[in-house]
Formats: sequence, structure tokens, C-alpha cells
Amino acid sequence: MNREKSGLIILDRDGTLIKHVNHLVDETLVELIPGVGPNLKKLSNFGFEFAIATNQSVIARELATEPKVQEINQKVQKLLEPFGVIISHICICPHLPNSACSCRKPNPRMGLEIFNLLGYDEKSSIMIGDNETDIQFADNLGIPSIQFSESGQFSFTATINCSNWQEVSEAAIELLKQSK
Repeated sequence: MNREKSGLIILDRDGTLIKHVNHLVDETLVELIPGVGPNLKKLSNFGFEFAIATNQSVIARELATEPKVQEINQKVQKLLEPFGVIISHICICPHLPNSACSCRKPNPRMGLEIFNLLGYDEKSSIMIGDNETDIQFADNLGIPSIQFSESGQFSFTATINCSNWQEVSEAAIELLKQSK
């Protein structure tokens, strides 16, 4: 485990960190979900490190290039900068939902890559996402999941369900305490 940090939070991007825009290809449409910045800062101060695992089929659909998706990711990082929040790594699956790739969530490959790169494992990690595939991804990695849903539509299999980012940060801190 990374000695300077308490744990790792793997984040979904669309619908979790930023407002969901179907097939997002324009960085001017990137907007943080209310409460994301201050609550990620709180989690950072508590010792969490952050990575993003995101399915981006816009690449396979030829709606955007990989560099364009990277521009959108950079915009997300830029919006988090004023809060002092750093995303250590971003993994992207560029494939279509029906592809047989091994990287698309809920397959665990992106998470395993993040563990390997940042030096964490399932004992010190949490997944935060809005979709069932994020929850299944966490299950496949053997880590707890926090499902964020402003609408209140939740998975029955998520470890914890939250409807705002203050609840998310409190839940993540509680999960970290339970893991120690």
C-alpha cells in the first residue's frame, strides 16, 4: 500500500464527478456535480488518493478521438484544481458495450491496472460510481462500493448508497475506518 496515503478511491467520471452528458465530446459541457470538489478535498485531507476508471465508447463510436477524451479528462482535473484535488491516474476503456474487451467495466482490468500502478490492493480501496456496472466492477475487484445517485435510484448490491457528495465522503471515511 502507498505509505503516504490511507487508501485509494477509484471514481467513475460521468454521472459521478461530472454531470452526465450522453456521449460527451465537448469539454465546454463538463460541469462538476455539486459538492464534488469540497468533498473530494475532505477525502484527500483524510488521506485518500484518487484514480478514475471510465468507459468511453465515444472513441469506438467514432464520435471522439482518444486525444479529445483526454481533453475532457484534463478539463475535469482543471475543475478540481481549485479544491486542491489531484487525480493520480485515469484509465479509459474505448470499446463499445457489446465488445468482448477485458477492460470495459464491470470487468476488473482497469482497476487492477490502477492497483498495480499506484501500489494499492482490495484491502485499501473503494469504488464510487453511479451505475450498476460501477458496482459490479467493485464486486469484481473485491472492494466496497458507494453508489452515488441524485435521483435516489440505487442498486441493491452496492455497499452504501448516497444521494449527495457529503454523504459519499462520510461513507468513504467510515469504510476506511472499518477496513483498519
